[in-house]
Amino acid sequence: MNSPTTILRDQNKKPDARADIELFRQIAHSISDKPLVNSFQELSEKIEADRFYLVIVGLFKRGKSSLINALIGQELAPVAVTPLTSVITFFEYATESRAQVLFADGRSENIPLATVVQYVSEEENPENIKKVQFLRIYANVPVLEQVTLVDTPGLGSLFSHNSDTTLSFLPKIDAALFVLSADIPISKTDEEFLLQMKHSIPNVLFVLNKSDLLSDEELRKMIKYNLGSLKKIFRDNDDIELIPVSSRAYLQKINGNGSGHDGNLELLHARIRDKIIQSKDEILTLQGIRQIMALAGQLGTLLKEKADTLQLPMNELESKRHSMQESLEFMAAGKEDFEAVIKQRIDQLRQKVTGQNELKRKELEAYCNRHLKKEKGEEVYVPSREQ
Repeated sequence: MNSPTTILRDQNKKPDARADIELFRQIAHSISDKPLVNSFQELSEKIEADRFYLVIVGLFKRGKSSLINALIGQELAPVAVTPLTSVITFFEYATESRAQVLFADGRSENIPLATVVQYVSEEENPENIKKVQFLRIYANVPVLEQVTLVDTPGLGSLFSHNSDTTLSFLPKIDAALFVLSADIPISKTDEEFLLQMKHSIPNVLFVLNKSDLLSDEELRKMIKYNLGSLKKIFRDNDDIELIPVSSRAYLQKINGNGSGHDGNLELLHARIRDKIIQSKDEILTLQGIRQIMALAGQLGTLLKEKADTLQLPMNELESKRHSMQESLEFMAAGKEDFEAVIKQRIDQLRQKVTGQNELKRKELEAYCNRHLKKEKGEEVYVPSREQ
């Protein structure tokens, strides 16, 4: 295995931190924490595949699944008049359309596209009794060659487990399309969710779906009202845009049943290309570091808990903590490769993690010193790292 402080690089490409992730995964495995082991493994596979998650989020019945169908130009995501999507669904590129369901126990099964609703709907899979971890739908669509579109369960419905599923996926998001609906002004629940995600997901496009339900004057007023609320939440962003679209109008057009209006999907595709796809490598790098540091923070907390219960010897714990610290510092040291704004964010994250780890180290050394003195009844000297 490569040195834990090694970040592999290809010319003109973003840093590759797989060696560091593997180190953390091994540490998690050594303390038998399967969820963290799986999380590190999943992140490593995502980086290996250069997979970019553009996630569609918002409250229930805002037309998120219809918007995905409009973006890919095929009606592959099931839609219904009641809250439908209950599991995370990935839309990825392949030369032929197909679907695969992955279960919580690790099994996977290829299924006909016509049966997808049996696994993602609240009606046919209530409270996810089929134990579906997530669903993958593959299609030969140009946009999916650049990004993986992700459909999430709607927030705020009567089914609280749907909201929990979406909230648990937030740390894995690279960029988001936040969907509002033209027939309902932005709500308190919308605002609370946006406040929760604003710091962890800096790359967000705002979409006003169902714009065909309003007259031009009504639409203008709705956009103005919603933009006012969004700008109060994102005070440090002067470039907020609310893009009005009609998924229904576009799908009717491509099916030959509509008036020929594209529902403003061409503008939305342009914004996705200009504001997300063109910055894809930089976004992946920054979000990857965020995700690694978040998982490493969880791992550090678990190691501290193990030490508190004396389940790990002091020297073994210190060795693992030191390896983690080296990797995190080295990743952050690569910040000269990023844009100035990304440099500042990474440096802030590095300082925070370094400070927290150093504080935990000192607390742990003091605790072990006191414990040894008490057990042996003699003075035991534990040198500080400064010496």
